[in-house]
Amino acid sequence: MSPDGPTRDAAAAEASRANAAWRQTLRLALALALSFTIGEAQDQTFAFLTALFAVQMLAKSPDMPSLKQGFGFALIMSVAALAALTLAGILLHKPVAYLLVMGILVFGCFQLQARGKGGPVPQLLLICSVALPVIAQQSTDLALAFTAIMVEAAIGAPLVVWLVHAILPTTAMPAARASPPPMADASDGLLRRSLLATLVLLLPFAWYMMHPNAASIVILITCIGILGQAPALQLRTAGGLLLGNLIGGVAASLAYLAVTLLPSLVLLFLVCLLAGIVLAARLYSPSPLAPVYAIALTTFLILLGTGLAPIGDGSAVAFIARLADVALASLYAIGAIILFRAAGAAAHKSEPPSPPGEKAHA
Repeated sequence: MSPDGPTRDAAAAEASRANAAWRQTLRLALALALSFTIGEAQDQTFAFLTALFAVQMLAKSPDMPSLKQGFGFALIMSVAALAALTLAGILLHKPVAYLLVMGILVFGCFQLQARGKGGPVPQLLLICSVALPVIAQQSTDLALAFTAIMVEAAIGAPLVVWLVHAILPTTAMPAARASPPPMADASDGLLRRSLLATLVLLLPFAWYMMHPNAASIVILITCIGILGQAPALQLRTAGGLLLGNLIGGVAASLAYLAVTLLPSLVLLFLVCLLAGIVLAARLYSPSPLAPVYAIALTTFLILLGTGLAPIGDGSAVAFIARLADVALASLYAIGAIILFRAAGAAAHKSEPPSPPGEKAHA
C-alpha cells in the first residue's frame, strides 16, 4: 500500500469538512440576510427577531430540522410568547409574585442549557420571558407588538431554515471521529451554575421592572448570551467574550452607517450577508473561541435591529448608547460571575473539614 494513501484520505476528509463548514456558513449568512431584510420590508417593530431565531436554530445544529422539529419549535415559541404576555397582564403589578415566578422560569431555562437540552429553545425562551415584561412596563401596545412579532418569528424562522437548507443542502460528511463533547458538570455543579446565572440575570431584570424608563433590552439579551456559555469560557476567556461583543458591535456600527447613508433593502441584504459570512465562518471554525462569535452574531442582530427599529430615538447617538449598553452588560455579567464564584470558593474553603470518622462511616 502506498504511504501516500492515508495522507490523501486525510486531505480529502479535511477538504470535505471544510466544504461542509463553508456550506453551514453560507446557510447561516443567507438566513440572517433574508429574514432581516424581509422583516425590514414589512416595517416590523422588532425586525431582527426572525433572524435571531433562524440563526440560533442553524448555529445549534448543522442538520435540516424535520417537520416535527420545525412545527414543534413554532408551537413552543408561540405558546411561550402568548403565555408570557398573559403572565405580564396578571402579575405586572404584583412585583414579588412576578419575581418569584420569573426566578423559577429563568432557572429552568438555564438548567436546560447547562444540560445541553432543548437546542436553541431555552435561550429564546429566556429572551421572550425576560424582555416582554420589561417592554410591558414601558408600553402595553409595544408589548402586544413584541408578542405578535415573536409568534411571526417562531413560524417564520423554521421556514427560512428549511429554505436555506433547500438552496444549500447538507453534504455527506466523511466517516471521521467527531471532537468529543465537553465533560458534563456534576449534578451539584449544574445546579450551582444555573442558580448563579439566574441570580446574575434577575438583578438587572428586577431593577428594570422598578425603573422602566431606564430599561435596556440590549443589556438583558447580552447578559443572556454570556450566561449561556460554558463555565470555562466565562472565566478563562472573559476577554474573548468582550472581544466577541466588540466585534459584533463594530460590525453592527458599520452596517448601520451603510444602510442609513444609502437606505436600500438590496444594500441591507448584501451588508447582512457579508456580516453573516464573516462572523459565521469563525463560528464554524475549530477554534476554542468559536462560541464567542455566536455572541457576536447576536450582538450584531440586536444592535442593528434596534438601531433600525421605528421606535424610540433612531439617531446615531442612540445607536452609540446601545453599543455602550453591550459593553456595560458584558462587564457586568462577567464581573458578577467572577465575584460570586470567588465568594463561593472562599466560603467553601472556610468550612471546617468533616471528621475522619464521619467520612469513614459515610
